[in-house]
Amino acid sequence: VEARTQELTRSVGELRALNEVAQAVGSTLDLETVLATIVSRAVQLSGSHQGVAYEFDEPTQSFHMRAAHQVGPELLEALRESPIRLGQGAIGQAGVRRTPVEISDISDERQLVAPQARAVLIREGMQSLLAVPLVREDRVLGALAIGRRDRGAFSPETVAVLQTFATQSVLAIHNARLFREIQRRKQYADALVETSPVAIVTMDLEGAVVGWNPAAERLFGYSQAEAIGQGIHDLVAPSELREEVRANVRRIKSGERIHTIARRARKDGSPIDVETATMPIVVDGTEVGLIVIYHDISELLQARREAETANEAKSAFLATMS
Repeated sequence: VEARTQELTRSVGELRALNEVAQAVGSTLDLETVLATIVSRAVQLSGSHQGVAYEFDEPTQSFHMRAAHQVGPELLEALRESPIRLGQGAIGQAGVRRTPVEISDISDERQLVAPQARAVLIREGMQSLLAVPLVREDRVLGALAIGRRDRGAFSPETVAVLQTFATQSVLAIHNARLFREIQRRKQYADALVETSPVAIVTMDLEGAVVGWNPAAERLFGYSQAEAIGQGIHDLVAPSELREEVRANVRRIKSGERIHTIARRARKDGSPIDVETATMPIVVDGTEVGLIVIYHDISELLQARREAETANEAKSAFLATMS
């Protein structure tokens, strides 16, 4: 009965810890915060004395510490300064083998312990080590490691516990990397818009401005602060053309794309000839806004008009001469 009670208590503890970890994974994309929760619960449930979570960096083929629990300052400094290479020590071998690696006696020079960590681990009283790789679709994402002050092999239950937490760690790292990639792409797209030599304006589905790049500021004379939230027809259309611009917004909302040459107005009321390309912004099959690109062609049209005038004058001259 006592053994059964202990087993039930352990199972309840595991469920509570896993629930807490699942909540952490689902509530934040801060990788170090999530991994800190995971490694602390892994240490607690495994009955070990310290733990470390690593993220694998593919370009350098090395494991970098991202979170630690009950690890002394000397070991923390050693792990930060010297990442563990793939294949090095228990962590590196776990990454190579894609399976857990146990070190039953850290002091035994014949066993796989990273050289930058062995002496420090011994000074901190650690005697055994268990490393579990974090793998997704045969791609190494990192590793979890726990240390104990007792020599000897880890029980199958302890290995299973750490593998369970490894699954959650994989999800956390995968989510964080997806978020970082989304942020990187957004920053790249934002940079393209900000540095574009042509005016780019984004709007909601009602035609209210939500994005106004520096080129739009230079072209139309309105600052970004002045433009955001205003209807595009009020900002750039002469009074006699505002209904036409409103109609264009309605056409774009119905899925059309409009490419045309039109006359628009600056903040000071002066006219400007522009080539415009307007299209819907579609995300996951749903229209979420509109984008319009304005290219100033005033000088081009002026040059064309002057050339036409010169040709007409030439033709008239030749006609009188004949």
